[in-house]
Amino acid sequence: MSVNAKLWFHAASTTVNKLPEPFVHRNVANLVLHNDFSCLSVLQYAIEVLGIEHVIVCGHYGCGGVTAAWEQRSLGLVDNWLQPIRDIAHLYREPLFRLPATNSASTACAS
Repeated sequence: MSVNAKLWFHAASTTVNKLPEPFVHRNVANLVLHNDFSCLSVLQYAIEVLGIEHVIVCGHYGCGGVTAAWEQRSLGLVDNWLQPIRDIAHLYREPLFRLPATNSASTACAS
């Protein structure tokens, strides 16, 4: 792998599947959390072992995880994973409602 290679963090969605580099970490709603040791291990390995200099966290419109969190839908076990998004949605609900978008969840996905 070249020193200038990139590490991509992507949602687990199959709608985001064409990437320019082979080193990718995917998860539901594209979260990078301080207590996710899988994600942190990927990050540490990419930087310290592979010498990757650019880390890209790439979201997408219509993310099902973000939409479920925004709409406060219960999805079962994945609700635990989505809780940080729900917390942020609750904390910033009023500013998100004021955005000039037809779908606040889509706007949050693009932020």
